[in-house]
Amino acid sequence: MDEQRRARRWPIVTLLVVIAVMTVLLGTIGWACVSMLAGFNDVLASPGSPHSPQDDFFIYRLSREVVVQQVLAGQIKVGDDNMNGGCLVSLGPDEPFVSWDGNEIIVADIDGKTCVFFYTSRSLGEYVGFLWAPTGTDPRQFRDLTRPGGQVERYDEHWYWVCGP
Repeated sequence: MDEQRRARRWPIVTLLVVIAVMTVLLGTIGWACVSMLAGFNDVLASPGSPHSPQDDFFIYRLSREVVVQQVLAGQIKVGDDNMNGGCLVSLGPDEPFVSWDGNEIIVADIDGKTCVFFYTSRSLGEYVGFLWAPTGTDPRQFRDLTRPGGQVERYDEHWYWVCGP
């Protein structure tokens, strides 16, 4: 990393430490700020470069968990237009950035349980991203992941990296 990028990173790192201390005092709000600023810090450090799945997972996880809770609570409205195994939802400008290529998520029903998908990449006919699935849900049942070329890798409890054919 060159000296200029390193110099831009230190103020953000200092701010992250301050917010982490505030989190101990404030709870969830502090973690949401840490998540948002961590993503901002990464953009400053390497503008325009894509994240590895591991980086993407840890940078955006907390913001994505907030969105999952909003979907489950009905605070984010999901339409009736079922497209290939799920409903595409465009998040508004007041929602945190959680999904690449348009900040859209897919909300799907798998065996009567709500699952939420966040894009990390998509192109014609293919998609890659993180799927939140509740306990007891088979993530391979999301869209067309059972077809040849579909991949599912568990990252953490409820979280899966998926790649659809």
